Amino acid sequence: MGTYVSDYGRRLRNIYPFLGVLGLYPNIMAKEPHYLGHRERLRRRFLTGETLADYELLELLLFQGNPRRDTKPLAKKLLDFFGSLERVLSAATKDLEKNGLNPASITALKLTYNFHLNLLKHAMFQRETIDTYERITTYCHRKLAPLNIEVFYVIYMDTHYGIIYEEVHNKGSLTHVAVYPRDIIKIALERGAAKIILAHNHPGGDPKPSFEDLQLTHKLIELGKELEIIILDHIIIGHTSTVSLKGLGHI
Repeated sequence: MGTYVSDYGRRLRNIYPFLGVLGLYPNIMAKEPHYLGHRERLRRRFLTGETLADYELLELLLFQGNPRRDTKPLAKKLLDFFGSLERVLSAATKDLEKNGLNPASITALKLTYNFHLNLLKHAMFQRETIDTYERITTYCHRKLAPLNIEVFYVIYMDTHYGIIYEEVHNKGSLTHVAVYPRDIIKIALERGAAKIILAHNHPGGDPKPSFEDLQLTHKLIELGKELEIIILDHIIIGHTSTVSLKGLGHI
């Protein structure tokens, strides 16, 4: 709207130069919101490959749902409140609404985050060897770290380490999630899986394994041995880091 008014005002000046002398230009035709030029510069910087700060990337996303609003203050407010760009993108809809986002802005954020998760997921399934492991760890962290309840996640693989199935096994509370080892092994048999990677999050932020985590992992290892199903790893997700039970020597 601001650009249209500005262009219209310039056309008036060209056609009727005497209006300026008489001071008859309406103020609305002489001004445009200060942030419109900033938006265009930010878009150009992004499209030419320049590295942008997190708040600038968030600004670009928020443009989509706020065509008549300066989104820089909102972007900075969201980053301060949630703590990181990832946690803004993965925040619950109700929490984004409380921070002043409209449905269009929330949709833009959710689409971006889900595109990211889907790309990671597709990359995992398209690879055929265990060098997928880093991608799996990244995917699990992106998927589980933002959650405020414990979620247990299982990835089933074939004999060549190809991923054939993945599922959320169960959802729990802030400090606990019920896990049913026999159900996990049953699904492995039904899907023809030979190897399994386990993952769950600690909403408190510290990925240090608990005694229960170790006990559960050892139980699954023993159950799997009877049926030649191998537990490759159990990844525990914190807010900013992950722990591998295999890396710690527990598997």
